[in-house]
Amino acid sequence: MFSAEFLKKLRKNNGYTLKKVAEYVGISVPYISSLENGRIKNPSYSVIESLAKLFRVDPRNFMNGDDPIIREPESIVDITALRDIRFTRKWSVSEAAERAGLNKSTLSLIENGKRRAVSMATLTKLATAYNVDVNDLLLKREEYVDLTALVMQSDTVIIDGQEIDVSVEEAMERLLAVLRMGAAWVREVGKREE
Repeated sequence: MFSAEFLKKLRKNNGYTLKKVAEYVGISVPYISSLENGRIKNPSYSVIESLAKLFRVDPRNFMNGDDPIIREPESIVDITALRDIRFTRKWSVSEAAERAGLNKSTLSLIENGKRRAVSMATLTKLATAYNVDVNDLLLKREEYVDLTALVMQSDTVIIDGQEIDVSVEEAMERLLAVLRMGAAWVREVGKREE
């Protein structure tokens, strides 16, 4: 059964309003209130999963009310560096995955940019297997980034730690429209400062 008290405790401990939680999860404020008050006892798994992402806990905690298992923060992998190191060593994806103690499909997803954010544990395994420093595998701050190209070649983008699915063309177009508006605002501020 869903733990209403656990949700209420998490929300209050994080200083979130019912409205903020509802907006993030994509449901109404009355629905969140009903969850917290125990009137809704079995929310959908997608609601539980969204709540877990927001509060960075294991979704199972909402079913038993245990103290949260905090998810490990994730880091963004420099896929070019990762591929270059593997190519230099002349390893196949299978061989590199085996050396790192990872599943071949996991390494493929990382190298293909389908999974850019990885746990520090995974990053450490890769760095150890490749005999490099963890920092060598982290994405560095770039002076120039073509955001349009990045969005168009991705299924998921991460903004402020939140994953956004842009695999649907309409979602991608909306995100690109917002980026274009943001770029126009930045240009406008730049003109005012000149």
